[in-house]
Amino acid sequence: MTGRTTFDVLVAEGRATMEGDSDVLRQLMSTMVTFTADFEMMPGTKRD
Repeated sequence: MTGRTTFDVLVAEGRATMEGDSDVLRQLMSTMVTFTADFEMMPGTKRD
């Protein structure tokens, strides 16, 4: 979630496992958006 590593690295290191169709997970992961620290949570709260 923090972007410090990838799922593939975690699996290779044995820190994560995958059961089932990994293509479904990869498809979902491809739609994820990386937000920046200045992401405006509520309209009108962003600082300039």
